[in-house]
Amino acid sequence: MTIRRAPDDLRDSFTIIDNRTLGNKDLSWEARGMLSYLLSKPSTWTVQPNSLIQQSPSAKRDKVYEILNELESLGYLKSQQIHDDAGRFVKVERWVYELPQVVQKVVQEVAPVEASETWLAAERLCTVLNERIQANNFKAFVVNKTAIATMERLLRLDNHTEAEVLMMIEWCQRDEFWLTNIRSPEKLRKHYDTMLAKLGKTTPMAPKLVQPKKDWEKEFEERAKVAVPMPKGFKEILKAHG
Repeated sequence: MTIRRAPDDLRDSFTIIDNRTLGNKDLSWEARGMLSYLLSKPSTWTVQPNSLIQQSPSAKRDKVYEILNELESLGYLKSQQIHDDAGRFVKVERWVYELPQVVQKVVQEVAPVEASETWLAAERLCTVLNERIQANNFKAFVVNKTAIATMERLLRLDNHTEAEVLMMIEWCQRDEFWLTNIRSPEKLRKHYDTMLAKLGKTTPMAPKLVQPKKDWEKEFEERAKVAVPMPKGFKEILKAHG
């Protein structure tokens, strides 16, 4: 295949883009096309999603935002919300880059303090789970920071109490199906809701009450010992008034 270029005297109407960007396999073809279009605009041009929608006969609103999000996730675009002095939203400003910038992801989940209550509870639960797994003749998992952190998330983020998780450990390690599948805190957290639904459907049968057989002959003997004797002549009195 031969690539034909325009004459050099017409180069002023062209956009030169770094080949590393055009050859970036992490970018979809759609993203490369939109990025090329954005880079062809002057530096004073404002990126407006509505304008991009109008430039394509097929790209709808959701698709345009999807491509913009892809470019932003890979560092080719940055966006920032602008607010006024009263804190009211004004607009979104976007910057486009020919080469990707370092994307700094904000970690929303704060790492738990290892001396916190939930961390210590998670450590205890890991120990119990390990003991039950070994009692079922399976290989124990390593109780390290990763395992404890997973168990801690089950408590703190999934909002379960230590008693609830302990009950679930005891139940799943007695269940014929789940004891072969739950061999780590990761598996316990992954399947917790499924097992909880299963546990809710399992209604334990009430124990059958067995009435002990009574020895009535012995019962009468015992009652006779404490019975009050009838007064002398009481029967004759009853007959006289009968």
